[in-house]
Amino acid sequence: MKWLANNYSTMTMAFFLSLVTVVVLTKRPDAETQVTIYAQFTPVVRADVTSLEYFAEGQEVTDRLLVTVSGDRPQIEVIQLTCRPILDEGKFPADTANREIPLELTYRDFGITDEMARRIRINPVTLRIRYARFEVRSLPVKIPDLVGRPKDNFRVEQVRPVPPEIKVRIPADKAESLKSISIRPIRIGGRAASFVAPGDIDTDQLLLREVKAQETFTVEVDIVPVQFQLEMTEVPVCLSSAPQKGLGAELVEPKSVRVILEGPEEIVKSVHPEQLHVFVKLDWPPGSRTGDFSLPIKCDVADDALRRVVRVRLHTGERSTAVVRVAKS
Repeated sequence: MKWLANNYSTMTMAFFLSLVTVVVLTKRPDAETQVTIYAQFTPVVRADVTSLEYFAEGQEVTDRLLVTVSGDRPQIEVIQLTCRPILDEGKFPADTANREIPLELTYRDFGITDEMARRIRINPVTLRIRYARFEVRSLPVKIPDLVGRPKDNFRVEQVRPVPPEIKVRIPADKAESLKSISIRPIRIGGRAASFVAPGDIDTDQLLLREVKAQETFTVEVDIVPVQFQLEMTEVPVCLSSAPQKGLGAELVEPKSVRVILEGPEEIVKSVHPEQLHVFVKLDWPPGSRTGDFSLPIKCDVADDALRRVVRVRLHTGERSTAVVRVAKS
């Protein structure tokens, strides 16, 4: 008993230290940390697709993706995530009618190693990807705008794409919106002769941004000298129509028009009104009825030899149609 009394304080201290040791050794770790953070979103596209849009939880994803991370607090507090999923051909169906796929993102898409994944967990994210495949279609080429003016005393006679229709590779989601292909303007400033220019799709336009020609095409521009012009007045207008049983037709107005002749000066000045053929043609469709009809006025040179060197057109001040009256005969 004397020994116990002499060593009581020592034993008390030893007992206290043992309790402390037990508490320290059996103390529970901090509760797991869970936070929601943004990860940089930079998908790597290795498939022949376009018009890509990304959605997660109903929200569009652009350059950042919201993810939930849980695990060791010191690791989470300093982590910076970048999501780089590889979008290769195997992830997209070949069918051009298919426009959306789901993709589950795991820790591997965030560049997390297996070792780090044991300390940090990234909740899987279901990404919905809208996209479009490409398809090839044949579409007509629009006549391009011209930039500049030809040399003095020359004019543009005609502009034509060759071929007039080409095969193009277009996003499937834009196929129904595209009815024709616009091309870049052609420069004609100072030119005095016809020429051929390479065709170039105007990819500055939103609908054409990803359109690619599958064949080469050109634009032919005909530039000709401005020839002598002469106005001829009081040229009679004729009515051309086949006989129709029970019906008759007459030209109401105009009876005569002004026309413009163009060609070599000497020849143009020698042309007489009777060498021209200004007319309105009435075709009798089945079930023809009576009444007044507006028909286009056409101009031509009656003589074959003269037609090769002289052109005739309606004067810009004249109306382009005539009134023809059909009545019972």
